[in-house]
Amino acid sequence: MRYDLAAYDRLGQLVLAVEVKAVSSTDAEWASSFREFLFDEAGYPRPPFFLLATPDRFYLWDCRSGPEQTPKMWEFDAGPLLAPYFQGTGISADRIHGEAFELMVSTWLADLMRPWQASPGDGEQCLRESGLIETLRGGTLAYESAV
Repeated sequence: MRYDLAAYDRLGQLVLAVEVKAVSSTDAEWASSFREFLFDEAGYPRPPFFLLATPDRFYLWDCRSGPEQTPKMWEFDAGPLLAPYFQGTGISADRIHGEAFELMVSTWLADLMRPWQASPGDGEQCLRESGLIETLRGGTLAYESAV
């Protein structure tokens, strides 16, 4: 079983699994169904955090509560977070495709992981609230990671 991206903390422990989908017009119900399919039907292992990234919305779950409890979920606009990356490529969110979008999300995550990175902007409030940013700082990122 492979996640598109996997992030590990400073001690090498898996803390975040990421699935990247270059689809638009998603909603929380679609995202929850996708997550439930991965964990319940496909049998993917449950990481402490799970992020489903689309060009217009990010869905983040804190899965540390255990499989029998519903994990806390945050849904937020990906636009402000990814705007600098879209501007750098000259591609709009509605025209980006699979691998290019995966590379963009991985670059954004790698930037979050840098210990010297400036504090995240307002668009990343839920990442701060969840504790994910602090958990990621100084960690590593793996692509197409088998977990």
